[in-house]
Amino acid sequence: MTKSIRKIIVATLLSVGVVCGAHAAKPAKPASQITKPAPVEAEEVSTVPLEFKGLLVGSQVPIEKIRQVLPMGCAGAKDMCEWERKNIPDRFEMSCRDYKDHTSCMGVTTIAGAMADVSTTTQQDGALADISMTISVNLYSTVMEALEEKYGKPTIIDREIVSNGFGAHAENVTSTWMRRDGTHLMVMKYAGKLTQSMIVFGTKKEKTKPNTKDL
Repeated sequence: MTKSIRKIIVATLLSVGVVCGAHAAKPAKPASQITKPAPVEAEEVSTVPLEFKGLLVGSQVPIEKIRQVLPMGCAGAKDMCEWERKNIPDRFEMSCRDYKDHTSCMGVTTIAGAMADVSTTTQQDGALADISMTISVNLYSTVMEALEEKYGKPTIIDREIVSNGFGAHAENVTSTWMRRDGTHLMVMKYAGKLTQSMIVFGTKKEKTKPNTKDL
């Protein structure tokens, strides 16, 4: 997996609060019978605006409009971090000092007819930095077809073998549409666990986050 794509994946999983527990999907130990195909790169980069339900990623989008389009609860990132630190197991040691430059919103929506948990991040300057969603892995193919119909084929497709705490193995596919304006769309077949997929509409603006282990 290329360093740029791995960086996007790690930052994304942190921004939506994925916790890798005992049953989380993670790379299997290298084995002689496992081969990793080289990333596939598309020749064309779509110029279709990167948006979800009219919310244009990377542009100035008021929190009020986000709430109108996606009925969500919103709070300052530091307040949300403090709540997680106090209420979510294994997070009491996390630091919230760096969580003060953006506003996060969370709720439920649909994408290509699939129910999804959704979160957004808005920077201090009002720019919509990202929209992240998780869906059932059973609906992964349906969502991928809809995204490819709108944005064309991904510019990069990366594959790796992942496993869970029970020793089950599967090929994870990470598809990324890199955009000329610095935005990107990323879809992970398995995100955090083998029953969940992730979709991220993101920008080149990345928040400073502590390091974490790969999935």
